[in-house]
Amino acid sequence: MAISYRADRVRESAVAVSAGLVPLSLGTDTAGSGRVPAMLNNIVGLKPSLGMISTAGVVPACRTLDCVSVFSLTVDDAVTALAAMTAPDGADPFSRDRPLGDLTPLPAQLRLGVPRSGQLIFFGDKASEAAYGDTLKRWTALGATLVEFDWSRSMKPRGCSMKGRGSRNAIW
Repeated sequence: MAISYRADRVRESAVAVSAGLVPLSLGTDTAGSGRVPAMLNNIVGLKPSLGMISTAGVVPACRTLDCVSVFSLTVDDAVTALAAMTAPDGADPFSRDRPLGDLTPLPAQLRLGVPRSGQLIFFGDKASEAAYGDTLKRWTALGATLVEFDWSRSMKPRGCSMKGRGSRNAIW
């Protein structure tokens, strides 16, 4: 299976799904370039594990991190598309045979990692800060245990986030 499309069209793929022009579309995701447009367009963005969907024909930003991503309106549609595309491909050296499991309910003892209180910066956006707080309250009401972690290391500037083998990008 060879998939060919222009990587600079990832945003447009997300917009097409969000606008209802198509039920699902494909993009690429290396370091968030599939999931971020999905989030910004209020749709599902699924980045499968490396090798689940063939990347034969995709021009990589970083060969060991690039994946074909799926945009859809629902999780069920994204998983259906993933199931249809998941298969080993001899033309992709990272391809592997990894069957999908069934979707299952959330675990009874769901634990969610969240940055320590006071470590997130909302840049004065009070609505986003309130929405984040409301989301944490909702997860707690649904039975999740929130586990704080130190986010400060993630806030420090570093070199390229795509240092996988075969990266074309040295520094961003």
